[in-house]
Amino acid sequence: MQFVVIRLGKDSTADIKKLDADGASASIPLKFDFNCKQVEEGISKDDFVILAFGSNNNDGQPTSWKQGIRGIGKIIKLDRSGGFNDPCDFEIEILALFPESIDSYDFLERSASHFKYFSKYPVIGLKSSRPNAIQKVNDDERQSTSALLSAINILYPNLADQLQTTAPELLPFLNFIPIGEAATAVQAPSRLSDSDEVWSWVAHEVFTKHERNFLFLGAPGTGKTWYAHEIAKKLTRNESSRHVFVQFHPSFSYDDFVEGYTPKLHPGSSTIEYRLQEKHFLEICTKAKSDGSNIYVFVIDELTRGDPSRIFGELLTYLEVDHRNREFALAYSGTKTFVPENVVVIATANPYDRSVGELDDALIRRFVMRDFPPDVTLLEKQLKSNGTGDELISRLLNVFGLINDRMPSGFGHSHFWKIRTEEDFRTLWTSRIRFLLKRAFQFDETSLEGLMEDVERVFPNPAVGAPDEPDDEAAQAIENPEDAAPDGEA
Repeated sequence: MQFVVIRLGKDSTADIKKLDADGASASIPLKFDFNCKQVEEGISKDDFVILAFGSNNNDGQPTSWKQGIRGIGKIIKLDRSGGFNDPCDFEIEILALFPESIDSYDFLERSASHFKYFSKYPVIGLKSSRPNAIQKVNDDERQSTSALLSAINILYPNLADQLQTTAPELLPFLNFIPIGEAATAVQAPSRLSDSDEVWSWVAHEVFTKHERNFLFLGAPGTGKTWYAHEIAKKLTRNESSRHVFVQFHPSFSYDDFVEGYTPKLHPGSSTIEYRLQEKHFLEICTKAKSDGSNIYVFVIDELTRGDPSRIFGELLTYLEVDHRNREFALAYSGTKTFVPENVVVIATANPYDRSVGELDDALIRRFVMRDFPPDVTLLEKQLKSNGTGDELISRLLNVFGLINDRMPSGFGHSHFWKIRTEEDFRTLWTSRIRFLLKRAFQFDETSLEGLMEDVERVFPNPAVGAPDEPDDEAAQAIENPEDAAPDGEA
């Protein structure tokens, strides 16, 4: 299969303007005539064409159109009426037309890992300044058409849809993988077994019921974030390139999640320009569109710490399973896109930090929800694997139960996860648990005092439940640090 690059210049201004006009892609496939000299041997009818917009002048002045690769076509007629320096007449059929020309800077910003594999490509590559209007592509490791078309597909995912209709034989060229990426894209294997209850549930929802959006709910320390990560790895067969993790927070916005303006230093000057770019969610959608046979997973931790309705914007509608693959226009750029059906979203939230009931019902109904309660059985199993003694495990489970009996939102088992000795528990109690309980019961001192007394009966020691105030000797040391004993002395 032969490829050539045709650069339209000053003698093709009318054709450039026609192809550059709004709505030109709606007329695909369309045809136009092209005439040029110095057409090398080996270029013939049925060759595929990479169509580039060049300049209409020879003095480096800007053009009204953006220069760069603009479309893909095919030579459907070629008339050689003379020698090498005589004109040749072509008829070109356009098979795919991009909404904007793509230049070298676009490739380097969005698909740099591909660019080196077509860095010698005519017109778009490095040191490719030959004046010929038509140039044959000599495919090799630095002039790879597959790398070029795959890079274009990253920038404009609708390319695959156009070629599916006009030139399906080119679709295999969109699956280029840069050397070494497949080897480095593998992460640590998921620790979930196939029989894990949560995994079995998610797998059934994804593969049998075709659900795509999940919300894991639970108090801090109940394992929801850990499960989100492990399930994402298992769904993507441990390929890190198909798994994205973000955490929402009060400053997180649509501009961070969907698309937003990013400052860039203008090439060759000190001028700053702002370019509208795809952000986290659109980026993974772009990848997923060109790899429809694989699942991509987007994990959102702490969903309720941000403003989900504001962050998702118009994507809120098209996140729904019934609206996947349905094209819509983005709010900022107006670009047409869609959320592919092979993107799975897993979100986590603490419903007691900010009630899920306060969230937009339109958001909630798009998620399948699962509760992650504190799990005493899981905790006991973990403590045994830590080598914790049976008597201490019994006391720890007692305290865990006392806390959860009184905590309306529950108290996560992972708080106790690494305890091996009684000293570990006492350190954890004074450095973390006691403060969490005081905050939880700040308006119910009676319940807090009762809980502290119950815990002290299980672990009878002044350190458990001790007041926050330092004793007299410690207070004096704080007030007069020069009077405190040096380290190692008593």
